[in-house]
This record gives sequence, structure tokens and C-alpha cells, in this order.
Amino acid sequence: LKRTIKLAKLMNNIIRLPWQEFDTDSLRFDDQIFLITGAAGGIGSALTRELSTRGGTVIMLDKKQRHLEKLYDELCSENATEPVILPADLTQLNAENIGALVDGLEQDFGRLDALIHNAAELGTLAPLNQYDLQQWSTVMQVNLHAPYLLTRALLPLLQNAKNGRILFTTADSATQANAFWGAYAIAYAGVQAQMSLWHEELENTTNLYFNCINPGAVRTAMRRLSHPGEVAEESPAPTEIMPAYLQALSTIDSTYRGKILLI
Repeated sequence: LKRTIKLAKLMNNIIRLPWQEFDTDSLRFDDQIFLITGAAGGIGSALTRELSTRGGTVIMLDKKQRHLEKLYDELCSENATEPVILPADLTQLNAENIGALVDGLEQDFGRLDALIHNAAELGTLAPLNQYDLQQWSTVMQVNLHAPYLLTRALLPLLQNAKNGRILFTTADSATQANAFWGAYAIAYAGVQAQMSLWHEELENTTNLYFNCINPGAVRTAMRRLSHPGEVAEESPAPTEIMPAYLQALSTIDSTYRGKILLI
């Protein structure tokens, strides 16, 4: 019976977003401040563009500074809201140096309306007993540990917003742990647990929305690496799924809090 209850709770924790019906035509994010990790490419750059063209100020965090500068120039030329470049390598983020990052954001902005954990490392597809330990550490750091450090450190700024959003990224492998997916699957299983814990602990004392979003198969550089035999055009481009992200970041509905959102 206990096992049945736990499985039911897990299933109730998952919602498929009805994003195809979500009207984004007049959606605006004026005066809202977003921090997106992995903003230099793929879903991160597509979301940066969407939010900036709708009035939002996006803090673009990525280790690829040249890509950030190119995206910055493109957005400024398109009369979008000027984004902020924040070059940072999440593999180097730790309890000692994160304070300086947070202090800078607090001085410059005073609050965050949303934190989107989009950066990810694929790692190696290999048996667990042969997994490269350096790659294991990198995947765990970027996909699991850095989101925890950032969420914990930025919590006060997020609570200064009316309905602060923390959007973690997850994947099918978090719940369908197929052989050889190693650190990637384990890290995202941890991300889902982390999101649920944040939600359970803060649901009744804050207005924060904690969610995981599972974008599924999307035509990105990482997807090409993980599934080289696929026909790329069979998966949607990042721009095609942006209504789902906009819905997740704008919908004020308590039934969505603490849920894993499927696209």
C-alpha cells in the first residue's frame, strides 16, 4: 500500500503542459529580471531572445563569452531589452566564490524574478564501472551541484520578487534510467529530488514556484552528440518550444507549483 501511495504521488507530480494552446501574442515581461545558465546556445539563447524581445532583462550566464557577446550584439540591434553578460564557468563554482557573484547581482538588481537552470553537460555514454571519473565530476557539478549552489545563494533575491520562479531542467533519463547513461541520468534524478525538496520546504512560507521542465527531444548540439543516428529535423528546434517555457515562467496557478513539467 505504501508503495502504491508513493507511485501515485510521483505520477501526480508530473504535468504535461498544454503549451500548444498557450497564447503568447501579447505576453510581456517588462521590468522582470531573469538569470539563465547556459544562455549562449540552444534552448538558453532561444529563451534569452524571447524574454528580451518581450521586455525582460536577461542575465546571460555561460562560459562561452564570445557567444554571449554575439547574442548581446544581435539583441541590441533588434531593439530588444539590453541583456547582461555574465561569463562564468559552472565547473568552477563553489561555496567560496559564489558570494562574489551574488553580491554583484544584489548591488546591480536587488531582486530576481526567475532563475532558469538550463546549462548541462552530457558526459560519456559508458558502463558505470568504466565511467571516466573526471567526466563524472563535471556532469555532477554542472547538472546537479551548481543549480543547488545558485538556488541557495540567490534565494533572498528571488524572494524579493512577487512570484519568484526557479526552473530546473530535467530529462527522461531521470525516471527511465537506461543502461550507459551514467552520470547524466543520476544527476537529473537528483535534480528532480532537489526541486521537490525546495518546494516542500518553502511552499507554505514563500511565494516561490519551483519546477522542473523536461523539454524532450530538441534539435540542439547536445542532442546531436547523444543521438548521432537521429534525423535532426524530426525534433523541434529550440524556438519551436518557447511557448512552453513562457507558460512555465508566467502562469500563476498553485497547481503548477512543485511539478515536473513535460513538453
